[in-house]
Amino acid sequence: MRGGGMTLEKGDADQPMDFTAKDDTADYTANVALHDGAPRLLRIAGDVVSPRDLPR
Repeated sequence: MRGGGMTLEKGDADQPMDFTAKDDTADYTANVALHDGAPRLLRIAGDVVSPRDLPR
């Protein structure tokens, strides 16, 4: 992730958040679409971090 700025978060600083790049999502979706029996709904998350982890 690009950094250097400040992140303000109201609430639980340890609550996990999902971050996924659009290129990752497109690639994953295309690969799943080629398989029989693939789920109708996809849950895609490239990285999962908490607000406390963002500055690291």
